[in-house]
Amino acid sequence: SQTVSVATTNYSTSAHADTRYRRGTCTFSSTDVSTTDKYYKAVVYPGATSTVYGPLNVDTPSVPTISCTPDQWVPANTQLTCTCNTDDIGQPQGRLQWIRDGSVLSSGGKGVTTLTMPPQNLTQSDHDNSRAQVTCRVDWIKDRSSTHTAKVAWGPSGVRIPQDRTFTTDITGSRELDLTCNPQTLNPGADLMTYSWTGRCQDNTDRTCTIQPRPPGDDGLETTCTVTNTYNNNHRQHDTYNLTLHYPPLVAPVIRGYKQPLYAGDDLTLTCEVSGGQPLVTSVTFACPPRHPDNASDVKGPSSVSSSLTLSLTESDDGIVCSCNAVWKVADYYTLTNSTTINVYYPPSQPTISATTGYQYPFIAGDGGKLTCSSTKAGNPPAHYQWDKTAGGQTATEGDAATLTFDTLTPEHNGREVTCRARNAFTEDKNQPVNIGTLTMEVYYSPTISVASLDVATQCEMNSGIPQCLVAENGTLHMNCSADSNPSPAQFLWRMNGLDLDRQPTLRVPSADRTRETGQYSCVVTSGTLTGGRDPLMSTYNVSVFVTYPTVETHLTLNSQPHNLTINETDTVLMTCRADGRPTPSMELINTDSREIQATSDGG
Repeated sequence: SQTVSVATTNYSTSAHADTRYRRGTCTFSSTDVSTTDKYYKAVVYPGATSTVYGPLNVDTPSVPTISCTPDQWVPANTQLTCTCNTDDIGQPQGRLQWIRDGSVLSSGGKGVTTLTMPPQNLTQSDHDNSRAQVTCRVDWIKDRSSTHTAKVAWGPSGVRIPQDRTFTTDITGSRELDLTCNPQTLNPGADLMTYSWTGRCQDNTDRTCTIQPRPPGDDGLETTCTVTNTYNNNHRQHDTYNLTLHYPPLVAPVIRGYKQPLYAGDDLTLTCEVSGGQPLVTSVTFACPPRHPDNASDVKGPSSVSSSLTLSLTESDDGIVCSCNAVWKVADYYTLTNSTTINVYYPPSQPTISATTGYQYPFIAGDGGKLTCSSTKAGNPPAHYQWDKTAGGQTATEGDAATLTFDTLTPEHNGREVTCRARNAFTEDKNQPVNIGTLTMEVYYSPTISVASLDVATQCEMNSGIPQCLVAENGTLHMNCSADSNPSPAQFLWRMNGLDLDRQPTLRVPSADRTRETGQYSCVVTSGTLTGGRDPLMSTYNVSVFVTYPTVETHLTLNSQPHNLTINETDTVLMTCRADGRPTPSMELINTDSREIQATSDGG
């Protein structure tokens, strides 16, 4: 081993009970005591001998630990209490000391391993500087220490919900309102505070609460945010948010004053009212275009804004739409509108009678026909039509019109008058004259032909229903063909035995010959032009012409023998008498005593 002198010191002595001794103490220090198990001895001078107090075991103290109340955050203006502990006070024994801001607060006894710090008052100004630090050290040859840094908590001094107390939402209340709770003058920061809400936000524990104010019930809504600083003895502050909710009217405009029925000539006053909203709408637009623009001033009441129109109704107003809308402070938030369609009763116009679609007019005799009675303006409500003069047709109602049907038309229908009238609720309620429509029917019909004699030599008559004309041989054949048709006759044509003779109504043949002029004559009459590209109407009248001449006996035979014949008394005699003449001769067989003999004629 090696002996090293580590320190020399002077000491003083005091009397001892035993006069042979003196009492005294001395201390020394060494800078090299970090290693244990070193041996020390002390030599006292003067003295006869040296005295060894050893060996001396040097043990370094352990680093002390600190526990404080509060542990980390200390409310401002309250006291911090800490206790220092060490597992090993060291050898030679040290002592514990509390130090703050460079000053020793307290010291423990040698060998004492626990030391409580005198309570220290902390203020807001101590935060985040050396005044918030306390140190526990082992007072020994070599320093062993621990430091506790306290955090000072204070506030909040107040709370503010900064959002505007007036919030504007739409008609559905879909807009979101974020309410943020802002604590003021505090430590630690706002993110470490505890938040609680009442009212609509009562289940929220965040700093910000999002709500959707619903009109109108949430107007005046109240919610309170409370901020609690758990680091500052649960110190709390709150702010209450009182909502003034702005919202558009919740219902569409209402149009008042409409009634039924309305008649042309009436005056109608309509009012459009927009109720509710906070604030009220700024303007109301109410118009019935095109005749009735918005030219009225708005009337503002305590809870509504209205606009009125007075209409002097005419038939042109039937079906017009009166529309109402309003402008709110935020135009897009109120888009509800309302409208009403004006239904004005007015009379039908003068009805007209015309051929029904699918039928050509004028009609043609022999065909069917159909007429329709209707009005250009049917009126409102639509007119009812009634036939007064029907000319024998069948009446019916089809849709908004009346019809008159003829199964088979005749020439007699031409020139007949048909009439119909139109009436509706207006004419009946207002006792208005009923409009009547009239049509003089026009019916095309084929020529009706007759043939007459224009000369005494010509006699025309019906023979057993067959027309015939007789003219004396060498006399003048003079016939006139006349016809009635619609359109009027336009062409005449005389024909004989299929051959054209003349294109005049009158046929004149002088000096009639029994062979040449006797025959079948025809008068062909063609009507004028028909409308619609239809072919003209044509009729033919046939008449038989016979040239008359005197009767001449040609021969007489007795049993096929000429002239005289001798027979027995009981014999049969066949007498044949032949003659030529026109008209056909009428023959008699008379005996000498003027008795008529029974005879038959073969018409030859």
